[in-house]
Amino acid sequence: MKKVISFISVVALFSLVLFLSGCGQEEKGKTGSQGEKKEAETQTKVEKEQELSLAQQGFSIDYIDAQTNGYLILELVGPGGDTYYGIMNEKFQWILRPTNEIIDIWDYQDGLVAAAVPETRQMILSRDEDAKLWGFINELGEWQIEPKYKEEYYGFSEGMAIVGTVEEDRDDLSNSRNIVIDQNGTEVFELKPMSNQSDEDDEEVYEDYSNYYFMNGYLKTDSGFYDSKGQFYNINQFIDLTDRSYLTYGIVDDKVIIGADGQVKVYSLDGKEINAFPMNMGDGDDEDIYVSTTKELAEENLFIVRSDAYDSDIVLMDMNGKTYLTDKNGMTVEGNYILLSEEDSNITSYYNFKGEKEFQVNNEEMLGELYPFDRYWVEGNEYARLVDINGKELIGEDKKIQTDGVSNYVDDDYVPKPIFEIDVRESADNPDFEDFLINMDTLEMMKVADLLER
Repeated sequence: MKKVISFISVVALFSLVLFLSGCGQEEKGKTGSQGEKKEAETQTKVEKEQELSLAQQGFSIDYIDAQTNGYLILELVGPGGDTYYGIMNEKFQWILRPTNEIIDIWDYQDGLVAAAVPETRQMILSRDEDAKLWGFINELGEWQIEPKYKEEYYGFSEGMAIVGTVEEDRDDLSNSRNIVIDQNGTEVFELKPMSNQSDEDDEEVYEDYSNYYFMNGYLKTDSGFYDSKGQFYNINQFIDLTDRSYLTYGIVDDKVIIGADGQVKVYSLDGKEINAFPMNMGDGDDEDIYVSTTKELAEENLFIVRSDAYDSDIVLMDMNGKTYLTDKNGMTVEGNYILLSEEDSNITSYYNFKGEKEFQVNNEEMLGELYPFDRYWVEGNEYARLVDINGKELIGEDKKIQTDGVSNYVDDDYVPKPIFEIDVRESADNPDFEDFLINMDTLEMMKVADLLER
């Protein structure tokens, strides 16, 4: 009898275990089913948003910043009022669709654009609630260098950039170094922390790295200059820069060009004077002489010297003292041309680096400036026309365009940009003009509103 009861008990216990196990599996099945359903709903929502255009999602364009590489950086307002940034290429195709993960962005330099994301470390946010981390995005819209830097200054030039680090050798993460990195984010060298200036209260004024960039293999600063490997040359071995600007010297073909005391002097990197030439200082012998060059000029071992003195010469010359062009009205370098404005006229002449006149344009008939270096806008009978320097019409009045013309300068820097905004009257029945973009190289036009449909 006891054996029968024991057997019945075992059977009952086994049945109870099976029942409870089944309930657990059923409950687990319900939970898993709910999770899968939620995931599927989320995926469906994302797919539907991707099917909707940006305009249909509620985006609007706040600002368009054309780039020298033909790209566009767009600042947009999202459906909830948040700021978004996106990047388009020269064909008006998105390479980085609008995102609110980026909170700041600059301009493309050397194929990379500096962009920032929010800092998340509370130790840093306690000191600066607006702290950012900077990195660099390439022309594919991808992070070439992940955001990890406290500061970004000028951007890349000749493959290198100055950034400020976040050092972790202190618990409060307050230490930082200013370093030079390459386009892989590898540290090349560290900049020397120094100051050679004082303000009115005799307190040190430290250097502003945002004005510094590499040119001709060197990084010029107020204190001196670095070569591409980090070798520092103190400018004081050549000239006392107290109360002077770093603009008073230039570096061409591994030579230091300095304007001082009414002369232009050429030094070797070890401080030895090689040549010296007198400078016509007009009515101001005690004024500074400024030396400037560009990548294109330096390739020909040329530079320009000028002075603030009234009636002084502006001279294009080489390191042997040979003069190629002299003018008093102004001398501008645009690419491989030197621009001179004819006195008492609206004519601008374009010279090559040998001092030979190549062509000229009449500024009075031109809307804006010459797009490098063969086309510009002129006023037609009713609408604007685009012509080349030989007078050939590239775009006629039938396109019904209004524009003030091309502008090649931003804050006195020569930065020609292929794409710029124009106004177009789309229909003869509608007197209103719409905002368009035009690629000055390809002459392709795109309605601004249509960017949100791509």
